[in-house]
Amino acid sequence: MEKLNADRESLFIVSLPRSLSTLVYHFSRLTLGLEEPGWASDGEILNADRLIFNLAPDQSVSLKYLKREQHEETAFRIESFLEHAVVQRGMAYKDVVHPFILADWLPSQPIRVLKIRRNVTEVAYSMIRKQWFYPGMASAHAEQSATAVIDGLLAALEVIEGIPGETVDFDDIVENETTLFEALDRLYDGATQRHVRFIDESFQRQRDRILERRQSPLYRDLEEIVDQRQRPKLPKGGPKESNPVPCLHASLN
Repeated sequence: MEKLNADRESLFIVSLPRSLSTLVYHFSRLTLGLEEPGWASDGEILNADRLIFNLAPDQSVSLKYLKREQHEETAFRIESFLEHAVVQRGMAYKDVVHPFILADWLPSQPIRVLKIRRNVTEVAYSMIRKQWFYPGMASAHAEQSATAVIDGLLAALEVIEGIPGETVDFDDIVENETTLFEALDRLYDGATQRHVRFIDESFQRQRDRILERRQSPLYRDLEEIVDQRQRPKLPKGGPKESNPVPCLHASLN
């Protein structure tokens, strides 16, 4: 049985979907001795599909990727829920479905934040293969299309990057757990308990299979859309020189 640290400041893990967040969540809470809320699976307290009250856990029906300007009253109510539900010490939480709400709420909270950065093309590839289009709700058109999904993911990535906390790259995590240990040590002043491992031969085989996606036609099509949506829009009156948009760090899963 792991040793719990009830006096340690709670941890909130935030990332795009399909970014190994569940594994990182459990790795981090075990390493730090933090508790998981028993009423939400994998610490996802803002995902109604993960709550113990949900009688259809295999159906993704809850509201996701909500923006305040679209649903101000609902956003206020979600923040009120967070105020009442989140315990400031001894707990670990994570979220992949409400980045815009958390970007507003987390900076003022006495909670440590760990962010996972993953390549948007790879996240979009995984989401579209599973027919999960909900990031498109944050796009201008809110439609079920690859472009809408990518627009929503890019908008989410931007706000996640702005949340104060430590950031780990997906590529680095899947190569070496040390990257995650070091980030947690920076967050908690070297307080990690280094007894948890997750990279083994099975994990490495899965990682290598996923890397092969980058050669598929679907991946290349999505990569082109991501590049187009990131490209700065030219002002009216003709093209002008502009600084290139930096590439996102590549990753996996």
